[in-house]
Amino acid sequence: MATFKELEAFFLDYKFEKGVFKLNKCTTFNDPKKLVYTHISYLKANSGNRVYLPYYERLKQLYLKLKEDED
Repeated sequence: MATFKELEAFFLDYKFEKGVFKLNKCTTFNDPKKLVYTHISYLKANSGNRVYLPYYERLKQLYLKLKEDED
């Protein structure tokens, strides 16, 4: 399981090449770079608040998909 620090480090260095990114058949991100940075901001500002867990889960899914595509 990826920790928040691992996700943050990965996305800090990641170069988004596509404008639109399809995570799965139901989820498409029009601006994945903006999504990542806003989600990281929300999570930092609300550390420990369980209401923001969906933001972490979405980042983790994106991370896993990008790592899978690299292989």
